[in-house]
Amino acid sequence: MSAQRADVESIRGSPPLREQFLESHRDFVRRYASFVCRRALDWRNDDELSVALIAFNDAIDRFDPSRHRDFMGFARMLVRRRLIDHFRKVAATRSECPLSDVLDVEDARDEVERLDRAFEMQHFEERMAGFGITLRDLVVGSPVHRMTREGLKRVAEVVSRRRDLVERLNATGFLPVREIQLAAGCSRRVLETWRKYLISLIVILSDDELE
Repeated sequence: MSAQRADVESIRGSPPLREQFLESHRDFVRRYASFVCRRALDWRNDDELSVALIAFNDAIDRFDPSRHRDFMGFARMLVRRRLIDHFRKVAATRSECPLSDVLDVEDARDEVERLDRAFEMQHFEERMAGFGITLRDLVVGSPVHRMTREGLKRVAEVVSRRRDLVERLNATGFLPVREIQLAAGCSRRVLETWRKYLISLIVILSDDELE
C-alpha cells in the first residue's frame, strides 16, 4: 500500500488497514531507523526498532495534510525525533552508552534536509541496482534535449499510475514494452533507447519513499 496514494484517514479508522499498512512498511522503518542510528538494526535485538515502529504508527494518527506536505516525510520526522529522545534517555541512564551515538542522531535535527536527501539517494541507488542500473549510467545516458525529457516524463507518469505495469516492472526488472506502447502511445525505439532513464523516472514517481 503506497503512503503517497493511501487515504490516511481510512487507515486511521480501520484496524485491519492500519495493520496491513504497518506490516508493508516494516522494511522502511528498519532501513530508516538503521540509517539514523548509523548501524544495522535487527527486529529481534534492537529496541530502536520498536521505538521507530511506534513512532510510525503514531504518525498515522497525527498526520495532517493541511500542515504537512506528505505522509512519509512526516513519518520520517517523527521517527527521527523519537529516536533522538530514546538515545537521550539511554545516555542518561547507561554510562556505557557511547556519546557519539547521541551526537550522530542529534546532528540529524540540525540537518533534516541533508539526512532525508541522503537516505532517499541511498534508497534510489539500491532500487536502481536492482535493475542493473548505476547512477553513472543515468548521468551518461540521460537525454540532453528538454523535449525528449518531457516526453519521457509523460510516459513515466502514465506508467506510474498503472499499478499492474509498475508491479510487473518491479517483479521482472524489464519494461513491459508492448503495454507501455498501448498505454502511452510511444514507439518501441524510444522505449528501448531510453530504457534506463525511463525506469528511473517510473521508480521515482511510484516509490513513496522518493519525493
